[in-house]
Amino acid sequence: MKVKVTDKCIGCGSCVAITESKIFDFNDDGLAECVIDKISEENKELVETAINNCPTGAIVNDDGLEECAVDEIKEEDKEIAKQTKDNCPTGAIEIE
Repeated sequence: MKVKVTDKCIGCGSCVAITESKIFDFNDDGLAECVIDKISEENKELVETAINNCPTGAIVNDDGLEECAVDEIKEEDKEIAKQTKDNCPTGAIEIE
């Protein structure tokens, strides 16, 4: 598992505190960044706690997932698409 902190970070320090600066720490701009390359299995639950407690959804999975693009959502699928977007804990789903 790999994660990154996006520009949604406000520097609140929640992830830094949860991981005791071992996985996330502050950069020179006072914002959080992931300080290790790959999250080990033993730290996965801790990182997921940090992700779920990030108030802005700035921590995202960076395992090389590709963007999924659909030209148009079918009318019958719009409600499920909205629910999926609304329930995404990282805010990574965008519907235009």
